[in-house]
Amino acid sequence: GIPEDYFEVLSGTTGELPRYARDLNPWAVGCYTTMSLVKQKHRRLENAYFITEKMAAHAALQGLMEYPREELHEALEDLLFCAFHDILPGSSIPQVEAYALQRMDHGLEILSRLKAKAFFALLSGEPQAHEPNFNQDTFWLPEIKDINGKNISFQLEKESSNISVDHRKRVVFHAELKPCQMNRFSCFLKEIESKPKKNKRAETPLVLKSDTCEVVVNDKTGLVESYRIDSVDFLNPDSFRLLVVEDYADPWGMLVRSFRDVKDSFTLMSREESARFAGVSSSELEPVRIIEDGPVRTVVEALFVFNHSSICQRYKIPKKGAELEVEIRVYWNEKDSMLKLSIPTPFQNSRCRGQVAYGVEDFDRMGEELVSQKWIGAVSSDGQYALTVINSGTYGFDFAEDELRFSLLRSAAYSAHPVGEGIPLVPQDRFEPRIDQGERLFRFWIKGGKTSDRMSQVDREALIKNEAPVALSCSPSGKGKKPLPSVLVSEGVVQVTAIKMAEENNWLIIRLFEPTGEKRGVCVKVPALNLSFDVSLKHFEIKTMAVDLASHEVFEVDLMEEKIHNQE
Repeated sequence: GIPEDYFEVLSGTTGELPRYARDLNPWAVGCYTTMSLVKQKHRRLENAYFITEKMAAHAALQGLMEYPREELHEALEDLLFCAFHDILPGSSIPQVEAYALQRMDHGLEILSRLKAKAFFALLSGEPQAHEPNFNQDTFWLPEIKDINGKNISFQLEKESSNISVDHRKRVVFHAELKPCQMNRFSCFLKEIESKPKKNKRAETPLVLKSDTCEVVVNDKTGLVESYRIDSVDFLNPDSFRLLVVEDYADPWGMLVRSFRDVKDSFTLMSREESARFAGVSSSELEPVRIIEDGPVRTVVEALFVFNHSSICQRYKIPKKGAELEVEIRVYWNEKDSMLKLSIPTPFQNSRCRGQVAYGVEDFDRMGEELVSQKWIGAVSSDGQYALTVINSGTYGFDFAEDELRFSLLRSAAYSAHPVGEGIPLVPQDRFEPRIDQGERLFRFWIKGGKTSDRMSQVDREALIKNEAPVALSCSPSGKGKKPLPSVLVSEGVVQVTAIKMAEENNWLIIRLFEPTGEKRGVCVKVPALNLSFDVSLKHFEIKTMAVDLASHEVFEVDLMEEKIHNQE
């Protein structure tokens, strides 16, 4: 049949049609996780596309560059092609996996060049920088200042290189960025007599505090014992344990609805194992250590092992605010096993909510494998508190007994399709390569708070984490014109999910989304056009506004950029 047949049948139906507002198809749940490298790169390409589109529209709107429609379209084709079955689900053969990664790298290279072009076009209006003197034989300590010359608190951390001379510095600082415009921070160097020494903290367990939260890391287990904000607990002991779950070779997961059978977990390395894994010259290394500490944040590293696999896990605890970042670098060499991240909450009978495409779903299939987009949250039974977790490219998870379990990796075989009972999924007379073997990297951002605050903020926070601002150390020429912001909105919850030029018209397209399920109104400003207009949105509504660049007329269009008639 075809869709027209379905609607023809419906046309003869009388009475109210049944309504179903839940996930339609919990089949092949292994596809939520299988081939994580492809899924992560697809998320990266998607994020790069949207941020590049916004930057290019910003520069084009102010006459600083031509809007690159053809190049963007080529990158979009790469993105859409790799969403095809069996590419994004992860159920393909090795040759398809390799081609998909190549194809997405092609899109990323296009977008990288466009992003750089837009960045430098917008940068040209910044005043010229004054380059500080530099002598490699002297230790220079940076000073970070904002556009008004105000000092910003920062800390030095180990740079990416391993050259033991003072040629490069990695500076970490916290700053609030103005939206849709260039934000400038200046680095000055001052000479000091000797290199600052690291502060060594000897307390155990590690009790790490910010102005609003407290995180306790157990040095005996390497796990987080507690995460407390304003005297409220948001995590149970043994949080961020890496679980090894029973799995099988089928990449689709055709015959299961869940992955809950825990057969083991990663444990803390010994001092000797830690030294070997880290590749240091000494024979012993503490498996739990503070590796960075300063006025901005503390970074704790913990090393774990299971069977043939190892993990370097880092907790990044801020000195200001309550957002805890967890970075997990996995060296995975298991078969017929799934790796899950356990986050147990202290809530009783809590509810689970998560982001889906342009919406939020309440998940009620306890213990089954589920899928979400950029964030998941656990909400206390009284609705007062919530813990939210943002990811950088992880989709599968389950939730039961107030515990979130994020599905990181599977070790399925390539295209191992079940064909009949008793028939092995893979040949039993040879080696067959498995998916997702080797090094993989995962990042999560955890934050607790009142439910009203978390649910109104987490969608935008997830957008910022995934479409990260472009940061570059550079020296402006000072010869251009300083651009105005592109698009500003008056309200802090409604998202601007797209800023672009229309595909076929001389229009500026601005797409808005209400992510909390409440009616909201915003004032949208386009400073470059000296234009402002009000927009009202219903709960979870996507609204796309167009501005005719010739007449400055503002009107609503649909997702295909067709003008909507009979507008109020």
